Amino acid sequence: MTIAVVKTDNVSYLYPSSNMGHGQEAAKIEALLDEILNHVRQSGPFQLTDESLFEIYKEHSEANWDGEGARPVTKDAYIEAREFLRLLPCTVPTPEIVPEPTGEIAMEWYKRMDQVFIVSFAGRGMITFAGMFGQIATIHGTESFEDFIPTITLESIRRLFPLQT
Repeated sequence: MTIAVVKTDNVSYLYPSSNMGHGQEAAKIEALLDEILNHVRQSGPFQLTDESLFEIYKEHSEANWDGEGARPVTKDAYIEAREFLRLLPCTVPTPEIVPEPTGEIAMEWYKRMDQVFIVSFAGRGMITFAGMFGQIATIHGTESFEDFIPTITLESIRRLFPLQT
């Protein structure tokens, strides 16, 4: 008998984790998961998020896009933001994607005026983040970003949108 276990935190909504198991049964499960995620990637809010990220990059990749001296959004910032989206667990709500006058791309999770979390990408292997969790609690910082989402980032998003059990 074979038992398959999928850890939710590692299931991206755009790309499945690689090397999930060994053997014929694991290969079948991985193929099914890949088929499901391909379908999800091509529909609903996930496709819209990926498309809006590309549109933001295209529409803001030239200097002075805001008429006030904004820096262009770089291809590296776009690629970094896209990778972050691909790594987000499917349990995380889709963010609003916005260009920043610094040339960065930001993702914003908004619950209400005093409950918001923002992650920014400049394409340098680092992310900056800031959040408000009520009138008193705040957080901000910088973390390295390569092939996984820093824990503090996911924890901050989940402070706004806890997992429903």
